[in-house]
Amino acid sequence: MNYQRIFEVEFYTLANQLVPYYLEKEGYDLDLDYLQMRKLNEASQFWIVSNWLANRFEEKGELILEILDFSIWCRSGCGYSVLIDIENIMEREEDE
Repeated sequence: MNYQRIFEVEFYTLANQLVPYYLEKEGYDLDLDYLQMRKLNEASQFWIVSNWLANRFEEKGELILEILDFSIWCRSGCGYSVLIDIENIMEREEDE
């Protein structure tokens, strides 16, 4: 699988200011369970991604938020290439 191509086509932009704004200022109500809230609190980056990629990432256990009709991936890592995360997530077993 070409992970660079996935990044070029399926990732739109960082949304690091959008998500905290809606969570804090607008009081955006997210219906999240405990594990999802933990993932949200550990997130260091928020990426607006395509619906296709959001569905694949959700199937692999990643937290995806829907805010203003955007699919937003909550990335917990930073300081290294997002391509490493894409590869690790896409190769993860479906039943994890």
